[in-house]
Amino acid sequence: MRNKDYRELQISSSQLVVIFLSIIVLGIVIFLLGVSVGKKHAQIAAKTQIPEKITTEMVTEQKPQPAEAAETSITEELVSHQDSKPSPPPESKPAPKKQPTTTQEENLYYIQIGAYQNQDGALSLAESIKQKGYPALVQAPRPNAAKQLYQVRVGGYKTRDQAESEKARLIRAGLTKNKDYFIVRN
Repeated sequence: MRNKDYRELQISSSQLVVIFLSIIVLGIVIFLLGVSVGKKHAQIAAKTQIPEKITTEMVTEQKPQPAEAAETSITEELVSHQDSKPSPPPESKPAPKKQPTTTQEENLYYIQIGAYQNQDGALSLAESIKQKGYPALVQAPRPNAAKQLYQVRVGGYKTRDQAESEKARLIRAGLTKNKDYFIVRN
């Protein structure tokens, strides 16, 4: 082999400075493009009003009643809560003492026992759990979630240990076919 098979690239100092400066300018241009895209993204996110707190409605706090004796169903309560108009009491019977609507409290532990894409499925599960004597609630889907799911939760426990022991009791009771309950903190 000969030594002439390769060539050596020679760059003068002025050419080296030009290459170095062009790399710096290219980096600055890419950085500024990223900043402008980030500003546009922030403007779009500011236009969509995402609530800071997601409120949920407590389905029950009372002991279960027979289905015939219940004055309003969970569906009626949720619809009336969403419309922000209280439903009028029935005229033929005396108005039952109605508890104020409560929201899911923060920093408490809940046991999620199901998640449904439709509201009717979540409400029927919550109602059946309510009839068995457990405090159940349905959390509305978060507006920015990829999947819009109605979450059915039980409880409102101050410590994770309380939630764990209640979870074991719920699994033994067999509330649903699926026993993949898990604990969430609000």
